[in-house]
Amino acid sequence: MFSSQDPTLDILRQDGLNEQQITDVALAAVLRNFLSRFFDSPGVDPDPELIEKEPELWSYLKDWHKDMRNNHNSVRPAVQFRN
Repeated sequence: MFSSQDPTLDILRQDGLNEQQITDVALAAVLRNFLSRFFDSPGVDPDPELIEKEPELWSYLKDWHKDMRNNHNSVRPAVQFRN
C-alpha cells in the first residue's frame, strides 16, 4: 500500500498490524483531528445530552482546551516538518 522508513510504522508492524490496518489507524486519527478542529473553529459545543452524561469529563476537557488555547505558543507541534 505504501512504503516508509518511519520507525513508528515498524513498531506497528511488529505489533501485528498489516498495511491496511496501519492505514485505517492513520485515517481514523486524521479524521478525528480534522473534526475536532472543524467543530472547534466556530465554537460548537457537544450536545447537552453528552454533557449531562459525563459532566466532570466535559468540565475537565473544557478547562484543558482553554489552557491549550492560552498556551498555544508553548505547545510543540506533534509533527516536525523538514526543510
